[in-house]
Amino acid sequence: MPVPDEHVPAVYRLLANLASTSVSAPSTKNPDPDLGPGPDLDEVEGWSDPDLRSFAFSAMQIAQTARCVFDVLAASPAEWMSTSDLVDATGLGSKIKNMPTQFTRTLNARYNGKPSPLEHRWGTNLDVPRDDQMYYRVTPARAEQWLRIAK
Repeated sequence: MPVPDEHVPAVYRLLANLASTSVSAPSTKNPDPDLGPGPDLDEVEGWSDPDLRSFAFSAMQIAQTARCVFDVLAASPAEWMSTSDLVDATGLGSKIKNMPTQFTRTLNARYNGKPSPLEHRWGTNLDVPRDDQMYYRVTPARAEQWLRIAK
């Protein structure tokens, strides 16, 4: 597939990153043998630390948006934040509004259809219904993972 010259370095970085990432089954290590086998400590809700780092720090356009959104949401884990509040908090405007589509395309194309690392629901479908826009949040475990890898 032809690639414009200005994108060739980014393509090479992506290929190098993909080549250095191996897919393996989740570990069943658990530091407390009384608890039995459990997920590897760096595996959070289907995303290992290396996978989330690869997604959020790649050369893809969605990566910058993801980093900004993770930074905002990780500050208040488990709390729903509206699209308009994320736009205000990040200053990213239409990039936030297009985020669900961009996430889905990227996850399907590059991450074998993994679920989104962000929870998102339409406001009218929340337990306590809100206005008619998309809302986002991260779980406390995802927030902890993000703060660990974003250092």
